[in-house]
Amino acid sequence: MKQDRSIRETYQLNVQLLTPVHIGCGKNYVQDIDYIKSGQKVSVFDQNKLFAEVAALGETAVNEFTAAVEEQQVHSFLREKKINLNSITLYSFSWSTENRLARMPRDIRRYIRDGLGRPLIPGSSLKGLFRSAILSRLNEENKNREVKKLVEKIKVSSQSKKRSDLNPKYAADPVLHALLGKDAKYNLMRSLTVSDCVLPSNAVQVDEAYVTSLETGATRFKRKKWSMLIEQVRPGECAIGQISFDRFLQEQAQGKAVFNFQTTLNRDWLVQALRQRTSRFLDAERKFLHDKNGDGVKQLQQFYNQLQRQIEQLKDNEAIAQFAWGSGWQGMTGALLAPDDLTRDVRTALQLAKHRLNFPFPKSRRLSGGDEAAKPIGWVKLSFISSENNDPPQEEDPTATVRKSLEKMNIIQNWDQLKRAASDLNKENNEKEDAVAKAFKEAALRVKANYPDKWTPERDSQVKAWLAPAGLTWTDSTTADPVEEEPSGSPNRITEAAFKDYGDWLNRHQDFQINELNQAEATALLTLFKDWNLDNNKSWRKTPAKKEWWQEVRKRIQQLKKTG
Repeated sequence: MKQDRSIRETYQLNVQLLTPVHIGCGKNYVQDIDYIKSGQKVSVFDQNKLFAEVAALGETAVNEFTAAVEEQQVHSFLREKKINLNSITLYSFSWSTENRLARMPRDIRRYIRDGLGRPLIPGSSLKGLFRSAILSRLNEENKNREVKKLVEKIKVSSQSKKRSDLNPKYAADPVLHALLGKDAKYNLMRSLTVSDCVLPSNAVQVDEAYVTSLETGATRFKRKKWSMLIEQVRPGECAIGQISFDRFLQEQAQGKAVFNFQTTLNRDWLVQALRQRTSRFLDAERKFLHDKNGDGVKQLQQFYNQLQRQIEQLKDNEAIAQFAWGSGWQGMTGALLAPDDLTRDVRTALQLAKHRLNFPFPKSRRLSGGDEAAKPIGWVKLSFISSENNDPPQEEDPTATVRKSLEKMNIIQNWDQLKRAASDLNKENNEKEDAVAKAFKEAALRVKANYPDKWTPERDSQVKAWLAPAGLTWTDSTTADPVEEEPSGSPNRITEAAFKDYGDWLNRHQDFQINELNQAEATALLTLFKDWNLDNNKSWRKTPAKKEWWQEVRKRIQQLKKTG
């Protein structure tokens, strides 16, 4: 007998980090209270373990510890009481003044965690991202009418001596009420539910974040003299959650004025809204930066070019977007206003850098990392994976198991995920499925590239054992990958370009899309990268961008091998 459709349309939500992500909890780690610096090593305390160690020494020690905190002598106290620093450390990281400010910032902005101490991407943060995308698309379909009304109201208010009727903090409310609904009980967003996405406990690292801003003349960016330390989830990590759309509510709301829903939310509609919002942002940002120079500009341009290539390869159920800390004013409802709307009187009324009206708004960008390794913050790839209750039951699809396995392989980013996938591989007897085995090998190569310092010969052996039933080989870390030669006479743009050095490549790489190189070109570029020391861990630690170039050209060579 045919079952009824679920009242909710539910999907697995995969969030893959393309750049560092920071979502604060409103608290900071403070030096000599929450962490100490010894030489070039910084140790962040596990407060529960620290207090337990101190309490075990007795009341006198507790009083001495309190005095040590006040006098910023915690490190001396630990040495005196012979408390093992490693036993009370949550994590540690290195800090060198090389290529950084002379003094280390005193606070570390903490990343949000759940009650068990695990970092997470809150559902509320993702829902805020979706809300902004929904508003942007509804505004476009509404032909910008509500925003135009708002702009006219702001202009009238700015010319009035009495401006108490306009609160900049709530200025966008008329647009939100018109497009989404005024009452929370009848708001369109009520039909959308997003769960928290928990991350691995070791996914968080500390890095430097800073602001680069336009100088006088509005063509050159200059880094601010101060910087921040933030806990951030590193690129490559992946979190899994759930998103659902309330079918029943939306069906019942049809034709009822009290709801006044402007659309019916579903996965395809939301994915399109996210894509349109990102596309508009990229177009505007690349146009804005094309004649700019200075600190961080080249890195932003390179990232946006790379991002555009990734967007062109997205599947139907995927989108790329920026959210959370670092996305700035444009990442919120401010994106509803076009640059032409931001006239001097509008900016003055909304208090948008009203003392810098000669500059475009916004004139600053937040970046993470230093120098050539700098990246924008908050970019993620979102995948909405079908759940079995989205559609009426159908006859069993014999390829369903394979598709599910492939979906699991596509989101693997670390060793723990790879091991779990290997367990599924054996359990589901997928070694008979050539596509799944190949996808598993690709996932292993991705993990190896993501964490080269942690890759060991033991891991090579383990992967070999997993791949053996499928007849697939695995190359050890100490063995160079065989590269097939391109037939003589084939064009080689890389050789003809005669790059002088790595800097010359950075200046001219826009003319060479790596995913379009032929075998000879990719091999020639790999050789150049080796000559420029893009193939070693020491170079990667100093300039992470080199690691990305190395991984990208290696990936291209692997693709060419498969296609023959």
